[in-house]
Amino acid sequence: MAAAPEETHPPLMPDPFLIPFEQEVIDLVNESSPRMFAVVQVFREEEDARVAAWGMAFGDRAYVISCDSAQHYRLRSPESAIRFFTHPDITARILWRDTPPRRRSAHAKAA
Repeated sequence: MAAAPEETHPPLMPDPFLIPFEQEVIDLVNESSPRMFAVVQVFREEEDARVAAWGMAFGDRAYVISCDSAQHYRLRSPESAIRFFTHPDITARILWRDTPPRRRSAHAKAA
């Protein structure tokens, strides 16, 4: 049995051949989309970490759902979620999905 072809979605970017209304709708979606973030739990002294929850940040609020779907929150800010995922020997922090990876400086590599 042949595998079904993989579904592809058109990119949400300007296209000079789109009808004007369609481009307006795409612009609306791009302008109003929430920013994605993860709530990351770090164990002990940075020995291990895990993504504990995912969230969406809107201008005036944030929604967070734990990875096991057991906890759901509507909060005033993404940072408000940290307290629900911090425990003894576990710290939590927000990491934005579009955050570039941190690099060691040349000085730190030499040390």
